[in-house]
Amino acid sequence: MFTALRSAGVPEDKARAATESVAHEIDRCFRTRTEPLATKGDLAELRSAIAELRAATQADIAELRTATQADIAELRTVTQADIAELRTVTQADIAELRTVTQADIAKLRAATQTDIAELRAATQTDIAELRATTQTDIAGLRSATEVNMAEFRAEVRGEFAAIRTEFMGFKAEIIKWVGGLMIAQTAALGVIIKLVH
Repeated sequence: MFTALRSAGVPEDKARAATESVAHEIDRCFRTRTEPLATKGDLAELRSAIAELRAATQADIAELRTATQADIAELRTVTQADIAELRTVTQADIAELRTVTQADIAKLRAATQTDIAELRAATQTDIAELRATTQTDIAGLRSATEVNMAEFRAEVRGEFAAIRTEFMGFKAEIIKWVGGLMIAQTAALGVIIKLVH
């Protein structure tokens, strides 16, 4: 094997180390096969050790099961106590919240009713003030209208009186003119009669 490795180009030290390693493994394999595997005493000791290990394991399992069951029972008791305490606290909180909520609702209702009453009073006051202002405005408008109507009536009467006066003057002028015309006609008629005779 050493020669083959050297022929293949493997360095001498590495070829020698590989050869010695393979030889060592071959010797160990043959030496192991020639030695007896185990005696009856060894097997008995092995069986005893296995039995002891099994008994210890079963004892550990039983102890672990007992401890686990105790832990579960304790945990269940603690959990039930916590649930009962939580239920009591929750019910107390709900009762307190219900009381506080009802009180807040009562306060809100009272405040709302007060606001509504104040709003109604303010609205009625505003309506009364608006009615009074409107009535005052209407009275002022009526008074101003009556004054304007009186002034207009007086002005119309004045103008009508002036027209009547002018008409009377014009009538007198017409009467004078008609009278003069009649006098002229009478004079002309007299002249014509004289001329005829």
